[in-house]
Amino acid sequence: MMTLPYPYSSSARFYALRLLPGQEVLSQLRAFAQQQQLHAAWIAGCTGSLTDVALHYAGQENTTLLSGKFRSHRIERHAGTEW
Repeated sequence: MMTLPYPYSSSARFYALRLLPGQEVLSQLRAFAQQQQLHAAWIAGCTGSLTDVALHYAGQENTTLLSGKFRSHRIERHAGTEW
């Protein structure tokens, strides 16, 4: 069993990104991850708006596609390793 020193510290890095109107979120995140040579990442929080959204709910096979104007004032803890 591995023992961690006390106090335990993390080498996590945080980045602040700003996407401009019309930029596609996923492609911008993928480009940033590749540019920074990130192999795993998670979104700690975000704010903004989207015009086209594809939602995949946990436990469901289908993806829900929505079009229009969607505002997100606060989205937290979206984990993922596949960009």
